[in-house]
Amino acid sequence: MKLFAVKLDTVYYSISPEKSEFYDIDINLVSSFQINNNLFVSLSFATSHSAAAKADGSAWSWGANTYGQLGDNTRTSKSSPTSVAGSHVFVEIECSAMHTIARKENGSLWSWGGSSKGQLGNGLGSCSSPVSVTGDHSFIGISLARWQSFGIKSNGSVWGWGDNEKGQLGDGTRTNKNTPTQVIGGHSFIQVSSGDEHTIALKSDGSVWSWGENVDGQLGTGDTTSHSSPVSVVGNHSFIKISAGGNFNTALKSDGSVWSWGGNIYGQLGTGDTTSRSSPVYVVGGHSFTNISSGYRATLAIKSNGECWAWGYNYYGPLGDGTRTDRSSPVSVKGDKDFKFIAVGGGCACGMT
Repeated sequence: MKLFAVKLDTVYYSISPEKSEFYDIDINLVSSFQINNNLFVSLSFATSHSAAAKADGSAWSWGANTYGQLGDNTRTSKSSPTSVAGSHVFVEIECSAMHTIARKENGSLWSWGGSSKGQLGNGLGSCSSPVSVTGDHSFIGISLARWQSFGIKSNGSVWGWGDNEKGQLGDGTRTNKNTPTQVIGGHSFIQVSSGDEHTIALKSDGSVWSWGENVDGQLGTGDTTSHSSPVSVVGNHSFIKISAGGNFNTALKSDGSVWSWGGNIYGQLGTGDTTSRSSPVYVVGGHSFTNISSGYRATLAIKSNGECWAWGYNYYGPLGDGTRTDRSSPVSVKGDKDFKFIAVGGGCACGMT
């Protein structure tokens, strides 16, 4: 997928347009933007396709369609926005590698695309047009990973479906689910973010909880033991935002400091080295950030003055520093841009000014 720059009320800058591999980018904005004379109010990038919603709630998509992930009742790829089948009105839409899920105002979810692991949540399997996610649920938000999907309710309960071989659904089992199953423990979360095979969630008291694969220490428990139910990230930290990468995580505190844990082979923890960590460590440099976004093996962060800094995997240039050299500590993204929003995928990144 090739990212692009478009201009209406906002401008998007593609830091590395060659490829978007391995991971997905979700953008849900109030500002509008235009593609081929289509005016949209929200946008979600995935590995090989994209989806967007107009102000009237209609959903549109483009890109690869091998699994029916465009939702137009075909499996033919499209190079420009095509309408998702059905007279649906959506308020939120997100897409991942092979599937797309959208939320209506009443909290119901609708999904389409590939469902080899049950990630559509319809109890049926793959489909090329919207089908309702099973159950009388009302969600206030959705979060997708490559093989699994999550919804969060107004009471703070988190529900997941799809791949669960590493326990990343948090239901106490390692069995894949094709309909929503509740994360166990009676927890109340305000944000959930899922990586390749693990998931993290944030509570209103600032504590972070995690479950799933832990071979690289990505659960932040001080060891490498995997868990199929939520466990607390160690260190008595208080965070205000979290972002899960492929096998690592970043978290932002109210003082602007960023902390990270998990795999670090590309320097994606920002600690100045490539040593993995099983508990949160401080991102070096004394920076104060206001927003973070972690992708496959890299992180972008912005400051209050709009500066964007990046670290981690840089083979395709997603760090935007004019090189293809991996960075184990934050480096400034080139160009005099005042960023309001940033997102990073596997081999690309984008920002909004």
